Amino acid sequence: TGELIAESQERLADLRLQVDAFRRQCPSRYRPLCDTVDTAGLEVVLRLDALVTDERLAKIRDSNLSLEAQQARKEFRLIPVQVEKETRNARNGVKQQLVRRKEVLYDEIWSLDVVARDLAYKTEDARSKVPQMIRRLSTLDKWRWFIGFGSTMLVMVIWLVLISGISCGCCGSEDRAIHILIVFVVLICLFSVALWGVALGALLVGGHGEVFVCRPLYDGPEFSALTRLVDQPGVLFEKRGGFFSNLLYGNSTMDVPVRDVLQTCKENGSTYSTFRLKEIFDVDEASNHRKWDLVHVELEHLNVNITNLQFLTPELQQHLQALLFGTTANLTDHRNQLSGQVTGKDVPSFADQMTSVANHITDQSTLSQLDTLASITRQLLVSHVQPLEQHKADLVYQLTALEMQMAPLQRQVNQSLSHLKTIQYFINNQGSSIAYEKSQSYNKRLLSYMDQYRAHVLKSTQNNVAPCQPVWNLYQAMRLLFCRHMMDPLNGFWFATVWCLLLFSAATPLCLKLIEHYKQFKQNISLLNSHSSESPSETLMISEQGTP
Repeated sequence: TGELIAESQERLADLRLQVDAFRRQCPSRYRPLCDTVDTAGLEVVLRLDALVTDERLAKIRDSNLSLEAQQARKEFRLIPVQVEKETRNARNGVKQQLVRRKEVLYDEIWSLDVVARDLAYKTEDARSKVPQMIRRLSTLDKWRWFIGFGSTMLVMVIWLVLISGISCGCCGSEDRAIHILIVFVVLICLFSVALWGVALGALLVGGHGEVFVCRPLYDGPEFSALTRLVDQPGVLFEKRGGFFSNLLYGNSTMDVPVRDVLQTCKENGSTYSTFRLKEIFDVDEASNHRKWDLVHVELEHLNVNITNLQFLTPELQQHLQALLFGTTANLTDHRNQLSGQVTGKDVPSFADQMTSVANHITDQSTLSQLDTLASITRQLLVSHVQPLEQHKADLVYQLTALEMQMAPLQRQVNQSLSHLKTIQYFINNQGSSIAYEKSQSYNKRLLSYMDQYRAHVLKSTQNNVAPCQPVWNLYQAMRLLFCRHMMDPLNGFWFATVWCLLLFSAATPLCLKLIEHYKQFKQNISLLNSHSSESPSETLMISEQGTP
């Protein structure tokens, strides 16, 4: 705008010189008309010196509130970086102590690994012996079924002989019935000893197995007989302690009653609590971070100092003060100064006046000069005066808009300056306490994570990790195999055999009576047949002789 004003001023001055020269050269007869073309005021009267040299507006123009806010925001964002730098050593110390605690924890778990490996070795050794034991049991079971099948066939043969003898006797074949019944009695005499031996052997094995093995195995939930057998010192183990103590630990330092193991494993309890592995590795003690003194020492070193932070630097305060000073500029005076004409004379009217004068001049040379000056004036109006008018209107509009924004800007600058002073004062006086509270909050959060981890570990070891349900399943499978699949069929076998032998014992006298009866019946039939074959007279004589 200043360059346009200077150029317009220069062009108007040149136009004024040309018009003055025309007036001097104007013929005498047209001089009164030429003198009416007055160049007074043909200059730029618009002055921007006061606006340009206003110190307050210069402060506003030179200041950049966004840049200052970005600088303050940058200082604020650097706080985490400073905190990270100041706490780096302490945090690394905490990490190192936690790593050391992890190494110590691994060393303490080693004893538990030894027990686990020893138990795995014993389990593998037992598993390798199971197939051989199963083959032996299969062989014994096969012989048991052979003996049972043979005994059953023998009993069936004896009963068939008895039924055949009775059937023959009922059908009138007494001789055959006598021979068959004699065979039945002989078979009973011959095989009863063997059957009684088999029955007594089955009774001896099955009865003692049921009484001394199966009943203690099913005597839940107390398992009193099994407890007295395997948990009493010196009954099954030379060392003191029960079955699980010697199996897991090889000594009696940690006694684990079989009753408690079976009851807990039946409810799918954890291996850690069931087998009292706390005596080997105490999870509660190992995860108790309150006894980790070195970790707490490193946590106490975790502090930060923010009292030396400066959000309101002297440069920032100076810039804000200058901006606040600039907001007090009187824009109304500047707007009033720009409300007048751009030029001292109305340039369009001046051009019209020269055209009107030219219409009254008949001299072609004078007329041509005056038309040329009018044309130059109009060109100057279009190229300089009107753009200058537009620039003036824009300046007035911008000043008006700036004046409307000046009060909010002043209020915002005041608030920003006040807030920054408050923040800086608060940091200088309360920064240490704030940093201490944040450090304590950070320490409490770390300790809370450790407490949560400890609670998770304790809950898992007590409830979820390594359930001992397979121990109960193995126990259940063993007693089902021995009692239900071996002892029960054996007891049923000797019971049925004894009943058959008792029936044979009862049937033997009956058979002897039947043999005697059939023999007597046979004699009576023979005697009757012999009497019927003699003569009637002889029979009568015999009868008379026999009469007293």
